[in-house]
Amino acid sequence: VGCLLAGVAIAYPTAMVIAKCLLVLLFVFLTVPVAAHMIGRAAYLLGVPLWHGSVADDLKGRYSEDRSTLYSD
Repeated sequence: VGCLLAGVAIAYPTAMVIAKCLLVLLFVFLTVPVAAHMIGRAAYLLGVPLWHGSVADDLKGRYSEDRSTLYSD
């Protein structure tokens, strides 16, 4: 995404286009971690197997599947 936006900013070097590209890049950097967390959480709830190199399942036995909440210690 960053390279595409940089290409657009280079192809159309006006202040408005560059400002929009920077705003889109900021939006992407702010939303990507939340999206990745939600995808991982959905995969865990659906029972997708962990990667074969995983050493521990830190959520096993601490996650309420009926209410989708995490039990704290």
